[in-house]
Amino acid sequence: MRRRERGSATLEILGLVPLVVVAAIALVQVCAFAYTVSGANQASRDGARALSTGSGYVQVAQAVDRSLPGSLRASTVRVESGERVVVRVPVPRVGPFPAMTVERAATMPRTSS
Repeated sequence: MRRRERGSATLEILGLVPLVVVAAIALVQVCAFAYTVSGANQASRDGARALSTGSGYVQVAQAVDRSLPGSLRASTVRVESGERVVVRVPVPRVGPFPAMTVERAATMPRTSS
């Protein structure tokens, strides 16, 4: 290796470090988004299931809250047309990415008692 080229590998690696860090943070954000989508899907189905058994809004909201995993909390739970449950869940933010919200809806047929 020539004397003038000494340390060039270190500089090249140092230039790649920010790109690797940004890619890692983006990957974590994508995973948080997928986790939130999965949780919101299940929570909307559980809320629709509670509604289909004749439960009121309070029981539907409780079913949604129980269904959401970890630290996820629904920002909005609403019942549309008396049979459709819509759940909005904010996505946990990682780094400089903008705030996102996932909205999922589910409908189940009413069961007769």
